[in-house]
Amino acid sequence: MNVREVYLKHRSGLTIPARVAYQWAQRALELQSRIEEVGFQWKQDRHYNQHAHWSREGFELQARVVPDNDAWWTDGVDTYGEFTRTWKPGAIRHHRGRSRDCRWFVPVNPEYGRQDYDRACEYGHSWSYIGVTVTAGRAGITLGEASLWGIESDSGEDYLTEVALLELADDAVAWAREALCRLCA
Repeated sequence: MNVREVYLKHRSGLTIPARVAYQWAQRALELQSRIEEVGFQWKQDRHYNQHAHWSREGFELQARVVPDNDAWWTDGVDTYGEFTRTWKPGAIRHHRGRSRDCRWFVPVNPEYGRQDYDRACEYGHSWSYIGVTVTAGRAGITLGEASLWGIESDSGEDYLTEVALLELADDAVAWAREALCRLCA
């Protein structure tokens, strides 16, 4: 595929600006190129956690997808809203809980209140928050690490791959190079 084909795929049926579709196309091709270059592939361990291994610039890299158990309190409440026992303006009655649970849901954006309420109720059942960590090392010694937390678990494997390969791997390798320079100086 070339940039034009990917660009047209992104533009078809969507009302996104041409500049954005072009940037997406470039990013998609860069990701595909990097996947092919290093042979990146997610695998699952015996606990169904995803991980991947590859090499770059003499470093052994490892990506892992891990649960982010604190993200609802740091990201979810700010993104969707909060459950509460007291009524506040714009609150939605919470019928899914027991009598001693919170009785109200206060959405961050009242315009999407019902959608955000449904999404919040599904947290921990059909989706959760996860993080992606990438470590870079040599000879079994971790020299650099980068991570991104607060990712919704249903974001898709393509997004996790993009985060690991195009964002975190560069940072992990940079930290590893810096640590190696400090150790060898």
